[in-house]
Amino acid sequence: NESGLTVPNGVNIRGHNMKRCIISTTTTTTTTLLTLGEMCILEDLTLSLTGNTNAAITLQTVVFSGASATNSCMRSCMVSVSSTSNNNVTAYAIVSNGTSTYSTSSTTIDGTIITAIATTATNGNIYGVYSSGANSLAIENSTIVSTGGAGITSVGIVTNNAGATIRVHGGRCFGTTSDYSMILGTIRFMDVETAIGPTYTATTNQMTLYKTTLNASTSTSRIITLPDATDTLVGKATVDTLTNKTLTSPIISTIVNTGTLTLPTSTD
Repeated sequence: NESGLTVPNGVNIRGHNMKRCIISTTTTTTTTLLTLGEMCILEDLTLSLTGNTNAAITLQTVVFSGASATNSCMRSCMVSVSSTSNNNVTAYAIVSNGTSTYSTSSTTIDGTIITAIATTATNGNIYGVYSSGANSLAIENSTIVSTGGAGITSVGIVTNNAGATIRVHGGRCFGTTSDYSMILGTIRFMDVETAIGPTYTATTNQMTLYKTTLNASTSTSRIITLPDATDTLVGKATVDTLTNKTLTSPIISTIVNTGTLTLPTSTD
């Protein structure tokens, strides 16, 4: 059982197997399990932090400090934070609070399982990944899951700095409250499985983003062709005005008209 560890700049730590090489502790006070320096590598490790108190404490399993969000790397690890609290909890599996420049070529976290669990807590925040600094964080092929009880805000990925950027490529991201939240900053997704969708809150311009799901029930291959035009699709249950349409053999059960209605006199 260890806590309060700091990996100095330029140091690499590689375990033989992440199921055998475990750094963990159970605590009743505010605790950071491990702080990662710059130009470091963590590989094949399990890092686990558990809070065992109803007191209001803050739990952080791994903290990327300084510019380590850009120039350090975590590969093939399991990172977890959990709390048994029945009251208030603030817990983050991954925290990035330093300052770094956005880079499209570097990967901070790769092939890692990140979990944050507080199912009995009734108040507070529990995040899988939390960026509170003006930094760049890149996550690839990883699974991020945040599970919280009623009354707690449980989110997979959160940015809370105008200069924070998190790029996520591949993998999965789930949260009980929301899969990801941009309080301030930017999150970019590519080929990532999510379930609930995002929330975005800015200090002067609050709004919530929702996602639209298109479902299709088919018994064979189908082709749907959309017109080459800027237009609005007509819904089955929406009120629409049709222009330049030809109806072939229509069946009209009721006509509601407030003006002049002219019907052809010939048989049709």
